[in-house]
Amino acid sequence: MFEKQHRLIDARELPPQHPVRVFYDYFLSKRGPDGYLDRSSFDPADNLKLLPWVQILEEIEPDVFRHRVVGTAIVALLARDNTGKLFGDGITAGSKQARTEEFRTALATGDPVLSTSALMQEDRSFIKVFRGVFPGRAGETRLIYLPVAATDERLSS
Repeated sequence: MFEKQHRLIDARELPPQHPVRVFYDYFLSKRGPDGYLDRSSFDPADNLKLLPWVQILEEIEPDVFRHRVVGTAIVALLARDNTGKLFGDGITAGSKQARTEEFRTALATGDPVLSTSALMQEDRSFIKVFRGVFPGRAGETRLIYLPVAATDERLSS
């Protein structure tokens, strides 16, 4: 997958009810003192409308991540299901490097990293998305919560 026009953003640029903004607000309310969202604190029942837009990646060794969960809306957006696959399959080396650097930053600081870019679709058109990288853990395993959605997407109240 090719992306262009990548830039980091501030949370104030995320519209209310956008899936990344909703996850951001949830993350801030649930994260621990170290900034990480523990998997045991992430209750899927609290997030039923949000789950289709969320990916959860686990770090299997430094800078190597595997997709544990990929929401159905992300599967539709990317036209593929990455569940169980290593992060970086199917994207350009530049995109993988940019995301991995965002993962490193979020894990090092305990703060989310928010961005926007345009992703190329199968028909070679581009769709603009907001993305969030949120640090987490499950026991000793470090996680990345990675919601992604088109910029015009909104969750119903």
